[in-house]
Amino acid sequence: MKKFVLYVNEEKNGAFALGKKVQEYAREKGCEAAFVMDACPADADAMISIGGDGTFLSAARLAYPNDVPVIGINLGTLGFLTEIEPEDVEKKIQMLIDEDFVIENRMVLDVIVNINGQVAVKNFALNDAVITKSEVTKILHLGLSINRQFIDVVSGDGIIVASSTGSTAYSMSAGGPIVEPDLNILIVTPICPHSLFSRPFVTARDRVVKVAVDDSSDNAIATVDGKEGYKLNSGDFLEVSKAQKPLQLIRLHDRNFYDVLRNKIYKRGESLNGYET
Repeated sequence: MKKFVLYVNEEKNGAFALGKKVQEYAREKGCEAAFVMDACPADADAMISIGGDGTFLSAARLAYPNDVPVIGINLGTLGFLTEIEPEDVEKKIQMLIDEDFVIENRMVLDVIVNINGQVAVKNFALNDAVITKSEVTKILHLGLSINRQFIDVVSGDGIIVASSTGSTAYSMSAGGPIVEPDLNILIVTPICPHSLFSRPFVTARDRVVKVAVDDSSDNAIATVDGKEGYKLNSGDFLEVSKAQKPLQLIRLHDRNFYDVLRNKIYKRGESLNGYET
């Protein structure tokens, strides 16, 4: 790799300084490295995000349309999506330059938001699309369908439709299953359901999941990867399906999903009781 673009969350302490360090190291090795804010050049070899998982998602959304691979340097709390820790920057950037990595394709979600009977938004998500309530005291009633087959009306705080990558994000916090990120599936997770029988479930990649606001609800908001927010009223809905192409993530050879799961989640103050290998 010879041409890098850097996407930096300047609200993170030390992020810009770390970005300059990456830029200087890459240039010392005869590579290009430029900062970007709202676009990703189609001829870039890789986009490097510098921040947390939210920064990574923003970078991925810029890189995805041009099929540019993405990798992240972690300056966040969890850093589940990011690949590089700050102390290892030079070593890992050298691995990129030497092409000592693999490209992992991650399923992306196509998201359609229908408002007042019309398609108001067409978007895509790496993690999830969510309908949740806009008022704390009101319960949402959401009609759930898969491939035009009605499933149930879910009453509670909302519904998350997540990809396998998103299984360790909001869906996990709401009690959804953790799945390996390279599986092409859709995960449907109710948020604080007001029923003992509303449980998360997994469906196949070729399904279309529809979540509609019931007539009795008028306080819903749809979000895509936690970024954009769209006010929904009675009868409005979102549809989620597998996108035509994946997002390309750069994975270094010395890291795998279960290493990340153990180090980022299980070790956050919890003991493995001697079972670590």
